Amino acid sequence: MWEYMQLKHYSPRTIKCYLNLVAAFARYIGKSPELSDWGEVKSYMLYLVGERRCSLSHQSQAHSAFKVLFVHVLGWPEAGNQVPRPRKSQTLPSVMSVEEVQRLIKSLKNIKHRTLLQVLYGAGLRVSEVVALRIADIDSSRGLLAIRQAKGFKDRYVPLSPTLLESLREYWRIYRPSEFLFESAMTGGPLSARTAQAIFQNAKAAAGIRKKVSAHTLRHSYATHLLEAGADLLSIKQQLGHSNISTTTVYLHLKEDRKQTPDLLKDFDLSCSDAPVF
Repeated sequence: MWEYMQLKHYSPRTIKCYLNLVAAFARYIGKSPELSDWGEVKSYMLYLVGERRCSLSHQSQAHSAFKVLFVHVLGWPEAGNQVPRPRKSQTLPSVMSVEEVQRLIKSLKNIKHRTLLQVLYGAGLRVSEVVALRIADIDSSRGLLAIRQAKGFKDRYVPLSPTLLESLREYWRIYRPSEFLFESAMTGGPLSARTAQAIFQNAKAAAGIRKKVSAHTLRHSYATHLLEAGADLLSIKQQLGHSNISTTTVYLHLKEDRKQTPDLLKDFDLSCSDAPVF
């Protein structure tokens, strides 16, 4: 299973996750997974849902791990409806307002930390993409930022605004990173994703933002604000590196465009004598 995932260029994180999930299944059935059947897989999935009350994300990861092992590695026929994939909940991502993003970034005095958040928001990147950036990925003459081997092992270019470019130049003049754009002072290698998340949480606390958001929320906010500014959905899809435009259309639900929603009750006579309660 490990060799298959290596050849298919699964990320190290995904490989570790899938191997752990298969190991947990082996402990549950008390034997090697190769000796099990789809009935035991279904029983285990029900166990995750019922007794363990695992999240939908965990259930979906387990389903994917089993498909890799049993279908792609061991050559079992597809389970079909015997072990259906957990249905994803239709939840909308959290988004910060432009004012909140400004407060968040301004709350940081550390230039390196502030610049990292500016890149996260100003280029709409994933945390993993930001910490992997190298100095050579900045194409100032063309106003582009190269994102290499991102999710799905795909390369892409994203626009680099003049404001963000100037912030990066100011940051470089002070810190002079040699290879990676945001280097760890401890190792000299790239900053860890965990550290980037911690920087965001510190800024969130300093800015007094109480809503439940994470560093990835800056990416959602970037896409939503672009849409509100008039950018078309296809260009946003390309900038975010989405494989399918259906992933990008979720931002249509987050866009603030109240002017296009008519007040259908405007001409109704709905007056009453009671005092309002709110």
